[in-house]
Amino acid sequence: MERPQKGSITCDGRDITGLPAESLAGPGLVLIPSGRAVFTDMTVDENLQIQGLWLRTQREVLKGRRERALDTFPRLAERLRQQAGRLSGGEQQQLALARALILDPKALCIDELSPGLPL
Repeated sequence: MERPQKGSITCDGRDITGLPAESLAGPGLVLIPSGRAVFTDMTVDENLQIQGLWLRTQREVLKGRRERALDTFPRLAERLRQQAGRLSGGEQQQLALARALILDPKALCIDELSPGLPL
């Protein structure tokens, strides 16, 4: 891992410079990596459920965020039982974004948003 040589990174007023990646979701920073950021062997529904493990003790919050994600991407609501690997490239990108929305990020970092999306 590269260490910053100078400066700092803050998220919501908190210094997150040099923190390990696994500790960044708590402060509200979510990354969608390049490529297919979904579990292709799992269904759309399973992909959303696994993202919600962060909120498993907050069922109502999770339910609301899931509904919001599916309202934002209604095509996914039609395909909940479909294997994610069988979605089109654009639908997989929608699923990656829906997964991120479940975490209600303050900052969303997206590496290569457009692959698979119609321009």
